[in-house]
Amino acid sequence: KTDQKASIGKIFEAVTFCIILVVVSKIIFFNLFNIIDKNPSLIYLIFPLLIWVALRFDIRGSTLFVFVTTTIAISGTILGKGPFRYGNLSDNLLLLQIFIGAVALTTLVLSVASAERKKTIRALLRERNEDEALLESLGEGVMAIDRDGIIIHCNSAAEDMLQVPAEETLGRRYDTVLLLEDEKGNRIEPLERPLEQAFLGKTFRTTVTTNQTYYYVKQDKTRFPIALTVSPIFMDKKVVGVVNIFRDITADKEIDRAKNEFISVASHQLRTPLSTIKWHMDLLRSDHTETLTKNQKEHMKEVYESNERMIDLVGTLLSISKIEMGTYVQKKTKSDAIQIIRDTLRDFKEQITSKGLSIQEHFEGEIPPVAIDPKFMRIVFQNLLSNSIRYSRTRTHIQISIERQDSLVLLKITDHGCGIALKDQNSIFKRFFRTEKARTLKPDGNGLGLYIAKFVLDQVGGRIWFVSKEDKGTTFFVTFPLARA
Repeated sequence: KTDQKASIGKIFEAVTFCIILVVVSKIIFFNLFNIIDKNPSLIYLIFPLLIWVALRFDIRGSTLFVFVTTTIAISGTILGKGPFRYGNLSDNLLLLQIFIGAVALTTLVLSVASAERKKTIRALLRERNEDEALLESLGEGVMAIDRDGIIIHCNSAAEDMLQVPAEETLGRRYDTVLLLEDEKGNRIEPLERPLEQAFLGKTFRTTVTTNQTYYYVKQDKTRFPIALTVSPIFMDKKVVGVVNIFRDITADKEIDRAKNEFISVASHQLRTPLSTIKWHMDLLRSDHTETLTKNQKEHMKEVYESNERMIDLVGTLLSISKIEMGTYVQKKTKSDAIQIIRDTLRDFKEQITSKGLSIQEHFEGEIPPVAIDPKFMRIVFQNLLSNSIRYSRTRTHIQISIERQDSLVLLKITDHGCGIALKDQNSIFKRFFRTEKARTLKPDGNGLGLYIAKFVLDQVGGRIWFVSKEDKGTTFFVTFPLARA
């Protein structure tokens, strides 16, 4: 019905214009009411009419109206009327031909330009409609935000998740709609929000995949956990907008919770038989070693070491389940970083000696206490030192340095081992991830040490990163916040 009404309107406009054009052409080229004699410049009235034709109708319509005008103009000139009647007929027709040529050329050029413009607009509208249809079909919420922080697009998935109609979000600042909280319900500070970081141009793409889960608050004040991706839009090296994509991960969190509960229960169940095996093995080793043959002693040693590895794995799995269930709570105490490092080094003395490694300590000045539970700091250092020892080449050295940097303490551990391949470096802190070289050198690892270390540091406001070259070695950097006086 809409198309039919549009067609009727176009026909009505064409008929009305045709009547107007015929009347004006008759007045000009037949000199009705002696208007041209009184004011010859009125001949140029034909131009705005034909410009209207060029803008409103296609090339065929423009050609038809130019033909009608030309027919009337030639008729009037042959009859000796109109503005081209003062010389002989051939001269008059030549002048008319020049005038009509200019009129026709102007009209047709404008008509072609108008047709190209309409074609471009239709193509742009088609692309926009396809883009909007694509965005509407996504299961993720998508919001486009301009350089002033104003929401300019909101798809239906975002409407459903936030429970805010699109018409109520468009034109508003994003921070009045996208209310971001952490797991404890604290509002995220403006400069810490991924959107603000994108607007500052600190990154071409920010993908939030940290251990911390962000939440968006709905209109009814309930909230839901999200996986968030923020991408700034650059033009001439300046941020002109941001695309904010988010997904409700409530179901994912429930699956993770169920998985962690299962791991926790299974690990607890495994602990008892493993502890029993350890106890009996200790009895056998202490009471019957004299009566055992060399092969039997070797087998007993392998059983004992395998059981120890299983106990370590179960302990690690329990730690992981506690971390992800939020029950791994740190005490608000202070730690002596240097003392913990030296205590941990003593624990690894046998492994260090067996590989012929040397430890080079560089502890600069007096290091104040750091704000982390000693148990957790020991976990961080144990995991880092264990990796350095495990993957170092024999008879090399491991450098350990610690220094104060303003309100932080910086720990560096450098080894000369197998290093980390460039393709693996983005995944090194993921759960259960191990590089191909690590699996070849030490098949019995579990890929959880660095994941746990990063989680612990995230909880206390610390950081961990590294620099590594394959087959050259790795340096891990760790910062701890200083404890308050």
